[in-house]
Amino acid sequence: MLIIDVDICSPWNDEIQDCAKSSQIAMTQRQAISAVKSLTEQFPKLGFRVYRTRNGLRHVCTTQPFDPLDPATHRLMQSFYVDPLYARLCKFQSTFRARLTPKPWRVDEDYAERFVYDRVTRLVLPEPSNYAVCYLIDIVGDQ
Repeated sequence: MLIIDVDICSPWNDEIQDCAKSSQIAMTQRQAISAVKSLTEQFPKLGFRVYRTRNGLRHVCTTQPFDPLDPATHRLMQSFYVDPLYARLCKFQSTFRARLTPKPWRVDEDYAERFVYDRVTRLVLPEPSNYAVCYLIDIVGDQ
């Protein structure tokens, strides 16, 4: 499953000057999602779930498998402004990766994850919080 990590501006502020230090291209969340929408207009059989992470976005392709070693996959990832370190890790480890738990230093001792029913997706999802690894913000293209 293709997972693309994109570093963008601060989750709390959509201004370019507040971008994460690791981001090589200053962009807002809106610009990053526009890149996904543009690609799915060109290739209507592709579909992505777009998740918000602490310092960016995570795009997950839900409609077809991709080979993490294929140069065409990496060109696609670059068109989404993939985090360069993440792209190198995918190639080196021959897989796509996504963090499933919060980084320990971001969680206090009283943390307890809560879940809610999402009427749009009909899934039980973790309630968005300061400790959530990511949360769904958009579904783009073929579902």
